[in-house]
Order: sequence, then structure tokens, then C-alpha cells
Amino acid sequence: PLAARAKAKAIPTVERFLEDTYAPWLHEHRRAAGHTLDAIRAALVPTFGRLKLDALTPFAIERWRTARLRDDKV
Repeated sequence: PLAARAKAKAIPTVERFLEDTYAPWLHEHRRAAGHTLDAIRAALVPTFGRLKLDALTPFAIERWRTARLRDDKV
């Protein structure tokens, strides 16, 4: 049980991954990193920010995408 709990704590949230892993990579490899990161934060963090990466499923993303498309058409 302790090993499973430690492993679960090691998995970052979507927001923490964006800040600790993706943002540094993006700044190193993309010219418009700041704009891209702002757009990703605005789109994903409100919905998925507190979600652990292993809980981010294709179904959750598709449900989010469908809702965004529906909202844009209204």
C-alpha cells in the first residue's frame, strides 16, 4: 500500500506537468512558446488542471472537445 501511494503521488497533475515539464521544453524548442503556453493554459487548466496525468483519458478529452465545439456554435 505504501509503494502504491508513493507512486500515485509521483504522477503530476496536468497543470504541474505543463509548468514543470512542458513549459521548459516549449521555451527551448519553440519561438512562440509564451503564446502557445498561454493558449494551452486557458483551454486546458480550468477543466483538467487538477487531474492527474494518468486520469486524463481519450474519452475525457473527447467529451471536453465536443462541449467546446458545441459552445462555439451557439
